[in-house]
Parts: sequence; C-alpha cells; structure tokens
Amino acid sequence: MNVLFLLFVIAILLVLIFWELSKINSRLKKTLVPLPDAAKDKPRN
Repeated sequence: MNVLFLLFVIAILLVLIFWELSKINSRLKKTLVPLPDAAKDKPRN
C-alpha cells in the first residue's frame, strides 16, 4: 500500500515537472523567435 502511494506521488510530481518545463520551453521559444529575424535585417560587412 505504501509503495503504491509513493509511486503515485512520484508519478504526479513527474507530470507536474514536465508541465512546468513545457511552459518554460514555450515561453523561451516565444521570446527567442524575434531575435534571428532582427539579425537577418542587419547588413553584413
């Protein structure tokens, strides 16, 4: 009983960690997408 409960808690924690990481990843993608476009506008020497 205790082992199953611990496995359940660990599974929930893993889901929450991946959920937070996916939110962070989407925020990083949104902030990093305009940067290459701005670099393309600059003339190269």
